Order: sequence, then C-alpha cells, then structure tokens
Amino acid sequence: MLPLSGTGDAAMSSEFQASLKGHSFPKTSQADVLYGSRISLNHLAYRGGYLHSHEHQYPHGKQQVTVYSHVDEQNLWIIESIHATNFTTPKFVKNGDVVRLVHAKTYRRLHTHDIRPATNDKRYQYEVSAYGYKGFEGDANDNWRVEIVNSGSDIAAGDRLRARRSEFRLISTTQNCVLYSRKYRLPDWAFGQQEVTLPKDTELIKYNGKGFLAKMWELNRVMWKVNASLSASHKFASRPKDWPVLHRGVSFWTKNNRKVYLLGNPVVFWGSTTCVIAYVILKCIRCILQKRQVCTNYFGRNWAKYDTTAGLLFVSWAMHYFPFNLFGRQLFLHHYMPALYMATLLVGVSFEMLTCKLPTKIRWTLVVMAIIAVIYVYRIFLPITYGQPWSTKKCLEATWRPTWDMNCPWYDSKPKTAVVDNISQQNAVIE
Repeated sequence: MLPLSGTGDAAMSSEFQASLKGHSFPKTSQADVLYGSRISLNHLAYRGGYLHSHEHQYPHGKQQVTVYSHVDEQNLWIIESIHATNFTTPKFVKNGDVVRLVHAKTYRRLHTHDIRPATNDKRYQYEVSAYGYKGFEGDANDNWRVEIVNSGSDIAAGDRLRARRSEFRLISTTQNCVLYSRKYRLPDWAFGQQEVTLPKDTELIKYNGKGFLAKMWELNRVMWKVNASLSASHKFASRPKDWPVLHRGVSFWTKNNRKVYLLGNPVVFWGSTTCVIAYVILKCIRCILQKRQVCTNYFGRNWAKYDTTAGLLFVSWAMHYFPFNLFGRQLFLHHYMPALYMATLLVGVSFEMLTCKLPTKIRWTLVVMAIIAVIYVYRIFLPITYGQPWSTKKCLEATWRPTWDMNCPWYDSKPKTAVVDNISQQNAVIE
C-alpha cells in the first residue's frame, strides 16, 4: 500500500514550485494541521499527484476520487474529527487520530466500502469514492486513522501532522486497508486521471527555494521517472536510430481525405545528419594526422574557432539525442526535434569550415542552391504539413522511402470522418 502525504506538488516538489518566478504557489504554509483545516494531500509514490475529487461519478453512481497531477481547487479537503465538529480551542491532528476528510468543493466525504473498483475486481482492492452531502452525518466507512510513518528531522512531526514534514498513511477503520494509488490510469469517463482504491501566533513554515543545480537534478529525475513509465506500444512509434535518417513519420490527424503527418523536411534531416557525421570524421582525421605529426594547413588559424563552435553544437546534439536510447518507453519522431535544432545549426558551421577557401561567388551560389532545395522540398510535403488536399499519385511520388507509412491510397478513397491519432496513449504529465 502506498501512503499519501501533506501539501505539495504533484510531480515537482513545493520547494521547486516556490522558487519559480511568477508562480502562484504560496511561499509559506501553516506548519501544524488543525481540525477544520483545508489541506491538500500529495501522493509520495509513483509519479506523485494530489488526492482529488470532482462532480463526476463512477459508472455505478458514486463521485469519483482520483490522483490529479495539477494544482486545482478540487484538491482541497477539510479534515474533521469524528467526535466533534467545533472546537473552542485549536486542536492538533495527532498520530493515531481517527478523522474524516470532507471534499471542500462538493462537501462529500472520502468514503470506502466493501465494493470492488470499477476497473479492478481483485479481492484485496476496495473502491474509494466521495459520498454524502453538506450536513450528512455519514457512517463508519468515512473514518480514516492517521498513521505517521516518517517525520524527518522534525521531532514534533512524528507526534502530530505538520505540513511538508509528516509523511503519513490513511487507514480505513472498516476495511483496515491503506489509502492507495497504483500506476493504473482510469478510462475517459475519469479523464485519464490516476486511480485511487482504498490566530496570528500560528507557526508558519517557509518553502526554501532551490538552487539551479538542485532544480535541474529534480526536474531531470522526475522526467526520467515519468518517461520510464510509458511502456505501451504504438503503431507510429520509432526508435532513436530511425530519427537522423528520417525512417518514418507520425500521423497526427486525418479528416475528409486530408492528413497531418509529421515527417519533416528530408533535406534538413539528411543534410544535418551528414554534417554531424562529417564533423566526427574530420575531427578523427585531424587527431590522427596530429599524432603522426602531419601538417594540416587547410583551415589555417581558424580551425580553433571552427572546432570550438562545431564541438559545442555536436555535444549539444549528442546530449539531446543519445539519452533516448536508454528509454524503453514509446518514442516518436518529434522527440528528435531538440537534437535536430542543434544539428541544423551545425550545418552552418560545417558549411563555413568546408568552403572557407572557395571564392565568394561560389559560396553564395551554394547557399542559394541549398535554400532553393529546402523550399522546393518543403513545397512537396506541404499537404501533409498543413492538412491540405492531395492525391494518391502525388503522395506516392513523394514517398521517397518505403518506410514512410503515409497510406497514400487513402487520399482518393471515399471521404472519412475525423480521426485524431493519439500518440501519447496516456495523459502524461511531462513529455
């Protein structure tokens, strides 16, 4: 069973959010959680997320409870005692207390009962829902026992709930199960959200902003975790080895014999890949010649400048490209776009390096020819770039590689209704 914890961000930590310029996340929060407090609960396992409910029902009728990855007013819950609703003096929520959580937006209580989830009939799984109405007394199935499991360096947070300090579990007193969220995402009727089954002297805590390196580490760690969880297959998926040679594209949208198919400009793809390879070869040749003490004066004194610029772009390309080879998740051509940008910049440096000894007129002629070629090829693939009318004949003529699965016969067939080709399979949070 996976515990849920006090206020925080779904994927990025509260400290991360608080350090972002212009973010609405509060800089401070009340440290102690009192009965009657409005709280949000952040799931610590898997990809994080807030305990959430909204005015939509499960197929059998009760209000849905999910884990939602965005800051939202429907993530707020009011924590109440089962013994009293009004206290003359503030009362802490302590370890071992039995509480009730009332959804602040709909006034329904966090509820469980001896019913299997709509998507899971395993005997150890029980459905969690929001049940009742404002003023409803409820029943024992609304009762949850607080069990603090970790308090870090804050000793007080092990005895009573303290925001961002107490890691705790909520245990149903009737089912004796911990409130749990698993990797599974609910169907469209739950919007693809993550499933959940089972006075002035108030002390404040401050969210200390994180430095650049700490934020970069956290951001990359979260991105890695999110991407590693996307393991489903897709008919338009491709691997990193396919991208530099433009092995295949991605179909995004089709309607009435029109299509948006991400392919890119082959001249740009193949030209940039050629320059990446050429730089590596040239660098190796120069290293070998220097080892053999062979004089190479073609670039003269400009080699250091060219090598520094091209080397930076090559390293940037590699850092955007090679990490994808470590992922087992579904990948698509668009994942290559940041690396393609670096490779395209490398084209300019490569051109300068290789033509620096040529006459100016010849160099300008080559530049004009390259621009014309890029524009000409761009015009060829305009129909699939902007979803314009096309024909099967022209589509087949533009299929320069047999692996470009653009489904050309479809253009001259009977008009079809709109289809959106969902390339993500899941409503992922950071792609």
